[in-house]
Amino acid sequence: MEIIMGWLEGQLVQVAIGVVCLLVIALVLFVINSVKLQKLMRRYRQLMRGSTGANLEQLIEDSLRELSVISLHQTKIEAQLAILEARTQVSLQGVGMVRFDAFRDSGGEQSFSLGIADRRGDGFVLTNLHGRDESYLYAKPLRGWHSSYPLTEEEEEAIREAFQGIEEEKAGIIESRQEKTD
Repeated sequence: MEIIMGWLEGQLVQVAIGVVCLLVIALVLFVINSVKLQKLMRRYRQLMRGSTGANLEQLIEDSLRELSVISLHQTKIEAQLAILEARTQVSLQGVGMVRFDAFRDSGGEQSFSLGIADRRGDGFVLTNLHGRDESYLYAKPLRGWHSSYPLTEEEEEAIREAFQGIEEEKAGIIESRQEKTD
């Protein structure tokens, strides 16, 4: 211990200068950190106040409340969408029409077969046979794209067109969904 005390007495000026330098450095670091803390506190107070003067906690609560309302609306919309999708399955959507000449003496393809069905192929085929002096209208039911009655070529073609229309619509829906996800 005496050695250290002897050394300190001989180096007292240098030790005092070193301690003063360390104090000055500590003071400078303290001032720099105080300025940074003040800036940070100013930003924190501004954040807690929010853009409209409300604090951050209130803004978060309002956002959560709004999010729950939006979630409720989304649930209702999804339920309505499910109902609409179920209804479209049984709505008549596929339509196919074929015009033709039913009799030799008639021209202008005034006769026609009209196939109308839903997505499951349930519907009907109307055929109008038009002649110079008379016209006949026939209706045949469809179940699963088939009829329990014999079909003419024109009626079968009208049913194929109705089926293709539905398939093209399905493909279009699938394509549009894929475009939205891309």
